Amino acid sequence: MKLKKGFLFSLFVITALSLIVFTVTSRVKFKEEQRAESFNQRVKYTNFFVEDMKKDVERSLYVASFRAFLAAEEYILANEDYLDKNAFNKTMESLILNGTMNGTTMNATNSSTFMNWTKKIGKLARRFKININFTDMNIRVMQNNPWHISVSLYSNVSIIDNEKELGWNFELKKSTSIDIREANFMDPIYYVESIKNYQQNKNKVLSRKPLLNYYEETIYPSLWQNQSGFINVSNLEKHTTEQLYNKSRSAPSYLMRLQGETDCTQPEYFSVCDKYGIESFVNVINHTYENIWDFSHSGQKTCIVDYQFFVEGCDPITKKGYNLINMPTDFIIDWPAMQNYNLTALNKSVAVS
Repeated sequence: MKLKKGFLFSLFVITALSLIVFTVTSRVKFKEEQRAESFNQRVKYTNFFVEDMKKDVERSLYVASFRAFLAAEEYILANEDYLDKNAFNKTMESLILNGTMNGTTMNATNSSTFMNWTKKIGKLARRFKININFTDMNIRVMQNNPWHISVSLYSNVSIIDNEKELGWNFELKKSTSIDIREANFMDPIYYVESIKNYQQNKNKVLSRKPLLNYYEETIYPSLWQNQSGFINVSNLEKHTTEQLYNKSRSAPSYLMRLQGETDCTQPEYFSVCDKYGIESFVNVINHTYENIWDFSHSGQKTCIVDYQFFVEGCDPITKKGYNLINMPTDFIIDWPAMQNYNLTALNKSVAVS
């Protein structure tokens, strides 16, 4: 009888222990499954966050870059001077990232800087129990055609969750493009040089609005007649009075103009002008100024291609400028410009030499 009771007790103990082990194992397995599911969910949502961030970075880069170029204009208008060509890249990087120039916050950035965007992203990430850091940020500004500016961002990005179980490290490369025509940016050569030339020529401060122009591509390319027997220069006159821009292989690019660089014969700028040069005619036909030539580089009649009018004068080899038949006598261009605008067949006479 005792043996039977002992056997039953042993069986009870074994059964009880088995149930305990099974229960504990089941609970551990359940917790591990819960943990794995939680981990997978965190991975999933963090991936969503990263992908959304990558999509939004290009928008932010565009806004910050657009505002940076407006801030560059703000500086030029306030100082009547160009951006420092020796610090141009650093200046634009500082404006895009921080909205500052020489340590001063520019109003035109409107706080829409790239660094402010990273702070907003960091705040949003913390809601998902994620920490994100952008390091080694670098901005590159360059011209990719006569009418578009390319802004590229390079940065290292590190992401880690609060549990320090998830982590991403990757290199972020994004770029955006700004159309200077759609942006309606100002041409600084008109503004800076008209003020400077007037003061130099008249020996007094300009008391009225200087010459201004904004980038708008011509709608009249080669629509003027290049035949002396049948002359129609109405489109050429419209192109001039509207101060529209045309591509030119001998003219400064938009980025060169921001720095006050107009000499395309310099080795560092020759290929830039060749690929990205643009130019306009200064409106010498129907203006409201007493003497439009007060704004020219010499204070006298000269060729009216913008950089020639304000800085260089007519072709340095021949030093001659021509009037064209049926055009106002103040319309003066040199032989290279006549070739560029397909005007060589029109009757002409020497206007300046």
